[in-house]
Amino acid sequence: MTWPDVTVVDACVRRDGRGGSPTSVTDDNPAATDADRRAVAAAAGTSHAAFLGPGRAPDGGWPVRFFTATAELSGCGHGAVAAQAVRLTRTALGELNDRQHTGGRSFDTVAIRRPAGIEVWFDQGLVALRHPAPDERAAIVAALGLTADDLHPTDAPRIAAPGAPRMLV
Repeated sequence: MTWPDVTVVDACVRRDGRGGSPTSVTDDNPAATDADRRAVAAAAGTSHAAFLGPGRAPDGGWPVRFFTATAELSGCGHGAVAAQAVRLTRTALGELNDRQHTGGRSFDTVAIRRPAGIEVWFDQGLVALRHPAPDERAAIVAALGLTADDLHPTDAPRIAAPGAPRMLV
């Protein structure tokens, strides 16, 4: 399947112009399979892709789905930024205040044109924070080349999940 108009956005660039996360953005095709969507990120050479859905969710959010080359993501911060930047560029507006529907929830978004690019703000939702299970903790300690005695309980790693889980060490 071919995808028209795939835009690669360098999302989350620092103020000094460095960094960023190249993200593919395109309009979703209802006839596409999830395998087709996974192929977009791989073909574009980006770690993930955002698909802008047609219509709106019942609460008014614009549907957006995120895929890597191997799986669908329930949420993606870089993808949310990229999706809203593309939505703003499709208008003549200086600022777009709207809603996005992703991962079963809708949230407010703001995209603003700035001289150096587009600034995007959104509500990422609550971040769940938990201690790793004993087998996860053992794997983390081993991966760091430590022993269980090297970490004080207050220094233990945590798993934070604003969507996709991240480890905090």
